[in-house]
Amino acid sequence: MKLKLNGVSLLWRKKNFRRAFQILWVTVVFLCISFAIGKNWKAISDVEWSLSSVGLICAALLSSFLRRLAGGMRWAWIIQLFKTDGLPISLRDNLRVYFITNLGTYLPGTYWFIPARMMMNSKYGLSNIQTGICTVFEHLMLVLSGALLGILGMDILVSALHLPLASFRWMFAAIIFGLISIHPAVIRFLMNTMAKILREPLGSYHFSYTTTLLHLLWSVLIWLLGSIALLLLALVFVPTLSWQDLPAFSSVFAISWLLGFFTPFAPGGLGVREGFMGLAFGLLGIPIGVSMVIAMLSRLLIVVEDLFWAAYSVLLLKESRVDDAACKSSFE
Repeated sequence: MKLKLNGVSLLWRKKNFRRAFQILWVTVVFLCISFAIGKNWKAISDVEWSLSSVGLICAALLSSFLRRLAGGMRWAWIIQLFKTDGLPISLRDNLRVYFITNLGTYLPGTYWFIPARMMMNSKYGLSNIQTGICTVFEHLMLVLSGALLGILGMDILVSALHLPLASFRWMFAAIIFGLISIHPAVIRFLMNTMAKILREPLGSYHFSYTTTLLHLLWSVLIWLLGSIALLLLALVFVPTLSWQDLPAFSSVFAISWLLGFFTPFAPGGLGVREGFMGLAFGLLGIPIGVSMVIAMLSRLLIVVEDLFWAAYSVLLLKESRVDDAACKSSFE
């Protein structure tokens, strides 16, 4: 078994093999989605388009745009929390860095946004380790808040896997572990350990547990904005749904996003998110073809929001210089 894993690892290191696998993966994903849509085309074609349907799509787009903007505000808040030296970074510049580097998630490998952030932040005096710590903190909050929302759809997971609820007690233990891991004392220990391993200097940071919990609540809000966008899209095709289904949709959106994020071989989690959404929506009684359309429209919304904010950053958000007091006041 170990020899097989080593063989796969050696193959994956070859650029041509990775590229061929990724092309094959994307091709298979689109073929499967096309087949599912074609097989359930009648259910899709029966959708009655009206002014309210267009309104729902516009509302979904707005919610999706606000989700990404809230993510940029969180990134600026985290930078403010961990930055102690170098040039001050205004809210505008933090948003530029966040929106532009997010496009790196669409490159094969998913995590190219991290070196892009390091490169852009270096001009403001942030070291690589500082940007790395901010990114780790950001995604720690993302994962933990996503797990909290995942609990809302626990009944979907239980039905899908045909397992008793007691089998998922480890999820609650993981959340408790996560709440402990965001305590300032634990974060400072991890930061100091990282600094020693990388042999880079690290500043002194002072923040409370209340601050980290507020970051967690803000991350939950970001997930909810994305979940609302997903539910609004679903209402276009399945009018029988209601706002009472938001907890289930929040769980589906969070879990599908996290699964896609932790599968770097799939660009932007392509296929992984859609596959989980199809499975979960099927358990909610939505036909597979309609589920695929909803999942693909959700994907399209995210792509549009990323392109919009990146273009906005390049064309309209010019770099600025503000003093530390003005920068600090942006978050108070």
